[in-house]
Amino acid sequence: MANSYATFGNGGEHNDWYVIDSVEDSGGESVFEHPEKGDRAFSADVAADVTYALQQVVNVPGATGNSAATVCPTAGKTGTATAGEDTHVSSAWFTGMSPDISTAVMYVRGKNGNGDIAYRNDGSLYMPSFYGGSYPAATFQSYMNKVLEGEDCGEFAEPAYIEADEGEIYTPPETTTTQDPTTELEPTLDDTPDTDDPNTDGPDTDGPDTDGPNTDGPDTDGPDTDGPDTDGPDTDGPDTDGPTNTGPPDTDPTTPPDEGGGDDDGGGQGGPEGGTQGGTGR
Repeated sequence: MANSYATFGNGGEHNDWYVIDSVEDSGGESVFEHPEKGDRAFSADVAADVTYALQQVVNVPGATGNSAATVCPTAGKTGTATAGEDTHVSSAWFTGMSPDISTAVMYVRGKNGNGDIAYRNDGSLYMPSFYGGSYPAATFQSYMNKVLEGEDCGEFAEPAYIEADEGEIYTPPETTTTQDPTTELEPTLDDTPDTDDPNTDGPDTDGPDTDGPNTDGPDTDGPDTDGPDTDGPDTDGPDTDGPTNTGPPDTDPTTPPDEGGGDDDGGGQGGPEGGTQGGTGR
């Protein structure tokens, strides 16, 4: 912190902090000098305006840093940290500078900012809540007055009063909430029937009984295909013996026997009396 404030007091030029400035031998000859290697961090005008603002913290009556005023021009800033509660200060700071020297003072309430700080040697009294403008600022003043005693104080640069850019008033973008469209999924047929469905076959896909009426139709045997008795009336006709044959004696007819259809035994054959017995085989 002290190094940062020194950059403002140095007109915006930054230098790394160091401990050893120079070393001389026993004869007084210089054997080491810290090299100056500054680099510009801010423009001189910016540094001058910031330093001017920090002087008001110390010089304006009633400001928080009045207790830090020293015998030289002084600029600085108070700082207070609370541990979650405004009434419980865990640490407090005052960091400031003169034109040539910067100093940072920090008070911490015990270990990790949770203890008490005794301000009597016997420990009978403890420091109440403290802020950057109280103990830290008073400590800064006491220390700096000792350091600056008999020194040439120097002067801070005059403020540049840089005019701020007109710029634009920031307007946060409007926040709109949009809902992603809901994609409706097309129903898909499940090849596997729901096993919980009591009738897993669904309606009878066979439709009406495909056998329909009895395809055999009426009894294909129909009426007895033998038809009426194919033997017909007795083909022997009336008794062929007729009256007593008075002619010549019977001779075998020359006509071959009737070769009726059917089995061998279905045909008729000449009877012994010479009559023809017809018939159909089946």
